[in-house]
Amino acid sequence: MILDFEVDISFLENNLIEFANTIRTLLFEENESIFEFIDIESDEIFLEPSLFSYFLNKNLGGESPSLLQLLWGYMHPNKRPSNVEVIADSGGIVVLPNYGYIVWEPRKRGRLFWDKEQGVPYLKESNLVVDVKILAPKFLEGSNIRLAINQPEFLFLDNGTDISEQVLNTTERFTSTINVAWRKMKTTVGDFTSFLERTNRELILFNSATQYSRASYSYYGTAFINVCRKMPTEVFFIDDIAHQCGHVLFYALSLPSDIFLKHAVGTPLREFNRIDWETRDIYGCFHGLFTYTTIVFCLDKFIEQEQKSANLKQEAIGRLCFYMDKFRRDLAHMHNGRILTEKGFEYFDMFQSGYDRILKKYKHYIRGSDFSNQSYLFDFSAYNLLNETKLFS
Repeated sequence: MILDFEVDISFLENNLIEFANTIRTLLFEENESIFEFIDIESDEIFLEPSLFSYFLNKNLGGESPSLLQLLWGYMHPNKRPSNVEVIADSGGIVVLPNYGYIVWEPRKRGRLFWDKEQGVPYLKESNLVVDVKILAPKFLEGSNIRLAINQPEFLFLDNGTDISEQVLNTTERFTSTINVAWRKMKTTVGDFTSFLERTNRELILFNSATQYSRASYSYYGTAFINVCRKMPTEVFFIDDIAHQCGHVLFYALSLPSDIFLKHAVGTPLREFNRIDWETRDIYGCFHGLFTYTTIVFCLDKFIEQEQKSANLKQEAIGRLCFYMDKFRRDLAHMHNGRILTEKGFEYFDMFQSGYDRILKKYKHYIRGSDFSNQSYLFDFSAYNLLNETKLFS
């Protein structure tokens, strides 16, 4: 259970199979011969996030890696072609999913060779061997979720995202803090983290003043977390892991959408709530009900267990209250028989039940909180200016 939301494991697993089959089919249609190099039966290969982006983000700017580059790490060493063309991203990283990364120069092109005798790759540019650093992938502590260091073009898809530093450097700075957050989540919400590990393949930490954290079906399996909002604490990471990785999980619990919604995913929510400035669609708001559930669930468990830091506990209370205010409003928007099917209302009732339980437990803090100086994202410093939160003993 995630608060009062019961995960249908069979539905989840069947959807992951469908997702893998979608990519398997697209790959076959584009390059049938590539199946000579990979295990066609392995769903793990076809749930690789960069393959989703390759096929579902055809409008990306810049130059993206080839299929041979993206699948090179999944090939059996004895089946790898003698060499493949590779390209470094805007941060100078040649990404080789399921193998590692080559640290090179931005936008450089070269050819990757495989020394079968030594069992190592090497890079050539203009027929000359290039001196580069090869990095093995790192993972969230004790998990199978990669802490990826590449800068995919997907990051630059919206709003002209400006990256303040290389993802590699951002990841190095915050690995320790995010691992603390993950350890606490594994301890307090272990069943939830197991669902995240089943559906999330990687996290990308980036630093941008022009973009929000995000997750998308078109880059399925990757959660993008923006760390630029002041100095992120372990509570921030618990919040955003629950949020963005929760979105990835919910794609596998909410598709095909017509099981839950009476209209197409892009249908504007304002057609139903009559709010002129509303920019979301009904599927996005439906997703939000799930991620509010996952966030307040994780924050509640953190608050219950945290004994060392009053400041972190207070931040968690402030964040929980902030999301409960949003949760309340979106429950009102989505409680609509013109939007939800019968199955959609089954999900809605579980969201509502979870909300009611948290409201009962924290209503003193929720009703007493002033969010008038908050923007779209929670700001703990701003919260403290207006709220004197009494901590739990």
